[in-house]
Amino acid sequence: MQALNARTGKELTVPLADLPLHHGPVDAGTADAAASRGANGYLTPRLTIGASLAAICFGAVAVNSAVHPGTGWTGALAPAAIALLCVALIIALPGFRR
Repeated sequence: MQALNARTGKELTVPLADLPLHHGPVDAGTADAAASRGANGYLTPRLTIGASLAAICFGAVAVNSAVHPGTGWTGALAPAAIALLCVALIIALPGFRR
């Protein structure tokens, strides 16, 4: 409550003055866990989500182009091929994870 009622920087530092300045054993453990995750930890799920959304969008465009008359076969085939490639990427991505 004292920190919420502080109006100056000096009043704000009073509740924080009793906090320790040295690093404890918890800090070292957290750093080791984050370092062991590796750089590939976030890339695979993000690519999988992006490829899933792309496959849905291109699949919808392919179905829409195939249903409506007046569009050539390339108008429906190209988005369908891209959607299939995205699905193949979704299937292959978990295999690349280390």
